[in-house]
Formats: sequence, structure tokens, C-alpha cells
Amino acid sequence: MHPHLFTPGPVEVPHSVRAAGAAPLVGHRSEAYFALLEEIAALLKKLLRVSQPVIAMPSSGTGALEALAANLLDPGDAVISFSCGAFGDRFREIASRRGATILPVDIPRGRTATPSDVRLALEQHPGAAAMLFTHNETSTGALTDLRACTSALPEDGPLVLVDAVSSFGAVPCFPEEQRIDGLASCSQKG
Repeated sequence: MHPHLFTPGPVEVPHSVRAAGAAPLVGHRSEAYFALLEEIAALLKKLLRVSQPVIAMPSSGTGALEALAANLLDPGDAVISFSCGAFGDRFREIASRRGATILPVDIPRGRTATPSDVRLALEQHPGAAAMLFTHNETSTGALTDLRACTSALPEDGPLVLVDAVSSFGAVPCFPEEQRIDGLASCSQKG
């Protein structure tokens, strides 16, 4: 009997996918590779309903979150970090290592941030440069209503950065419709 892996990620890989991995490699500087990347970007833009560029990079979900922090946060930025579990804490740690000044909002496990939490955090920290959300907190299964949370923000409010590592592809998430400035995910979850 084949053992089954029942974790939130990595997940079981179907035989057809494993077989595709045995196909000849495409050179990373070949025209075929660049055509494939363009196709992937176009499909991701369609899936996300965005007009802005989509960047596919070879990394884990943590690497994608680190890329968000490195490219959208400056050392010293005040960052409101909503955490409702282990992965919210991880995103907070990544932003802290970037040099951000973390303004923590700890949400009880099993709950997620609400529009009231967002408004209160902004009242307490009106100059915040960014807010961090974890869309699906894998450690508890709690799913943040991003549309509701971001609707509480003013037009000129802070950047909204989202960890969608375990939700992208499984739960609808449309950055431009939900006022999300940066979203990170990966291919091996969601």
C-alpha cells in the first residue's frame, strides 16, 4: 500500500506530474523557456485578475515573502502586522529582519483580523507604511476576509502585503479588486 501524505504542504504529487518531471529539461536561457515564462505570467495575471506584472521566481513561499519585504519595505518603515498564528508570526519576522519597525496586532488563534481591527490599528498608528496579513493561517485554518479588511482602509492608506502561500489557487484572491499591493504564494501549496 502506498503511504499518503496528509500535510498542508508539501502535498502528494500525482504520477502524471512526476512523469512530466522526467521529460528532457528546457534550458533556462532558451527561447522555449522564455515563452513558457510568458505563458505562465499571462495565465497568472488572468487567474489573479490583475493588469500589473506578475513575477514568477524559483523559491519557496518563504522566499516569496522575503522578496515582498525586500522590495516593498524600507528599513525603519512602520509596519502593522496582523498575526493569528505561526505563519503570521513568520511574515512578521521576515519584515523585522528587513529592518521594519513592527507594530504587532496579535489576533487570538482561530480568529482573523476584522475591519474593526484594521481601523483601530490605523487610529493607533496613522503613519504606518504597510500592513501584513496572512490570507489563510495554515496553523489554525483561519481564513482572513481580505476584501472586508481592506475596505476599512483609506485610499492613501498603507501598502497591503499578503501571505497567500496556502490559499492561492484554492481560495479566490484578486489583488486589484481587494486593494492588495503585494501578494506572495508558491506552487507547492494552495
